[in-house]
Amino acid sequence: MRGNPLFLLVCLVLLLCTALPLYAQDAAPLTAAEAQSVLGQYTAAWAAGDLDAFGRLLHEGWELKKQMASKISNGSLDAIYQAARQAGALGGKITGAGGGGFLLLFCPHSAQRQVRQALAPLPELPVSVEMDGSQVIFNYRR
Repeated sequence: MRGNPLFLLVCLVLLLCTALPLYAQDAAPLTAAEAQSVLGQYTAAWAAGDLDAFGRLLHEGWELKKQMASKISNGSLDAIYQAARQAGALGGKITGAGGGGFLLLFCPHSAQRQVRQALAPLPELPVSVEMDGSQVIFNYRR
C-alpha cells in the first residue's frame, strides 16, 4: 500500500484490550547492531510509503522480542496474536507501559472485519494520531 503514511496508518491499526498483564523482568536488550538494523528497515519502509512492509516488520519485531525474555508473551497472548494473523493482520505489538494489556495490530483494511470477528470478545479502542505527541487524557488514579 502506498500513499500518505501518517494518514493511512490510522486506517490500518486496530488497538485491542487484552487485559493480560505481562512483566518481562529478564529481558535482554537488543545489541546496537540489531537495533540499528531493525530501525533501518522500519525507516526505509516508512520513507517508501510501504505500510504493508511496515506491518510485516512489526511481526518480525514481535518474533525477535519474544526471544529476548521468557515473559514477553504467554500462551493466551500468543493465541490471540495467532488468531489475528490468521485472520489477516500483518503484524502487531503489545503495549501498556511495560506491563502489557493492549495489543496493537497492523491490519490491511480488507482484513479488518475478519480480524475483528476473530477477536470479538476483546474490546477495541479508537486510534488517532496526535500531532503534539503522547498525552494523558484519563488518569483513573486521581
